[in-house]
Amino acid sequence: MKRSRKLLLISLGIPVICVLLIAGLVALAVLTRSDPVFDYDDPESLWELAECTERYIVQTTDRGSSARKEALKVLEDIALLEVSEEEKARLIRERFPEESFWTEDLKALQKQAESGDAEAQFQLGCFYSLRQDVRASDADLDRGKCVMKSHAMAYKWFRKAAQQGHAKAQSRIVRSMFFGHPAYKNVEDVDARTLTPVIEKTLVREADDWQTKAAMQGDPDALCAELGSDEDEERNRRTALAIFREAAEQGDVEAMLSTASLLEYFDDFDGAAEWYRKAAELGNVSGMVSYAEYREKMMEPDDEDTVPKDWEWRQKAYDAAMKQLDEGSARGIRKVRELSVPVFLERLTGGESEEAFAARVMPRLWELIERHGDYEDAPQVIRHLMGIAGLDYGTLDRLFAELGMYLYQKRYADHLLDSDTPAEQAEGVRLLRKLAGFSYLEARRRLAKCYLEGTGVPKDKAEGVRLLRTAAGKGDVVAMRLLSNCLRTGDPPKNWFEALRWELRADTYSTHYDSVPEYVIHQVKNAAENAWDDLRRR
Repeated sequence: MKRSRKLLLISLGIPVICVLLIAGLVALAVLTRSDPVFDYDDPESLWELAECTERYIVQTTDRGSSARKEALKVLEDIALLEVSEEEKARLIRERFPEESFWTEDLKALQKQAESGDAEAQFQLGCFYSLRQDVRASDADLDRGKCVMKSHAMAYKWFRKAAQQGHAKAQSRIVRSMFFGHPAYKNVEDVDARTLTPVIEKTLVREADDWQTKAAMQGDPDALCAELGSDEDEERNRRTALAIFREAAEQGDVEAMLSTASLLEYFDDFDGAAEWYRKAAELGNVSGMVSYAEYREKMMEPDDEDTVPKDWEWRQKAYDAAMKQLDEGSARGIRKVRELSVPVFLERLTGGESEEAFAARVMPRLWELIERHGDYEDAPQVIRHLMGIAGLDYGTLDRLFAELGMYLYQKRYADHLLDSDTPAEQAEGVRLLRKLAGFSYLEARRRLAKCYLEGTGVPKDKAEGVRLLRTAAGKGDVVAMRLLSNCLRTGDPPKNWFEALRWELRADTYSTHYDSVPEYVIHQVKNAAENAWDDLRRR
């Protein structure tokens, strides 16, 4: 009897203790949890400002000139200063004012936007955006080029226009939101784009709100995205089709392509082909390729059961793409890059080999990038052509690193650090120091490993641990685990409590919980449920 009483007390006591423990942890989570602070007035991050500044310096000064070397040295010196990120941003803005990023014919547009003109604000967002994020019809891209491409600044101006009810801005803001939103100041890495759930929910909710507002005003892009139920999807797409068709009938080439795409969705392939043909006849490369593909589907297979090619329109697409490249755009060649295979090239170029084609086109793409900063389309094409030419991708990383592209600078640094040459390893460390100085967390972690292992620098475990702490403190999960491991091994001296704390934080981030208490509560809850299931089975 006494034994059964004890078992009963134990079986009742364990759940009560677990409930009390969970309640305590919930209270702790509520007290310690802090939601991200969004600074909508200044979404420009130090990282993007530094990246855009370096690109601007490269594009507006002559290669090898003393002016370029001096300006890049100034930027690197700012990165290495032991001051706050806010102070670094102030120094960059002071040394390289925003007005310098603009061509003369766009400064008037900037003044209009600053005075509150919603259309000017929308246009300004388009100029800051990467080219594939906006329609050609949304902005007069030939009027002048903003060399400072920035998700953060595009988001800032789109949001200002959207708040005034500008439908296109409300629709376009969604495309730039997840890269330009100031919430990115609170996540672990600008490049990795890893979101904690609370930030992700905030961004998704706000994106949905803007999408709905744009759809209610009849923006066709928003209507296609704001689908809802199957019945809503059908109605919205048909409404979007009517809007696109009306614009297409007025000669808008982008609307013609959208109309054709929606007609394909509704299985009207003949209607889609007709709009692709109209876009093709107006010189649009995408329309030419799509129309050629449609015509090929209609052709009868030859004796070998292979589908013949519509060489007439494919030749036109190739010629138009090369003409666009001569005029300063890589869009066309990106669309027809699949043509650069032997069976296509032999017919389209009069027998030119893949290697000869790559050797002829790549210098023109590099010239385009250096002159206009057209980073969005050209790198993909160049990478494809380099594969054809049998060139090492390390060459691509070096060339783009020299053009101020930070992602490629990190890749090139990794390439140098893998070398056996001390001079190349030292250059890799120099690049990492600059990137780490502008809060590139992956670079801080890699630099920390250099100090821990003595690669390119004298071995200094204390400095390596310090760098890991800064990266881990910003939310870098890999840095957290490396730091925890260092603290357990005893060099520097063992610190089991701190090692456990970083390991716990790494588990929290990697399992997508918003706080350590929330993660602990989840673990305790699971343990309690498992214990209760064991008791019931007994």
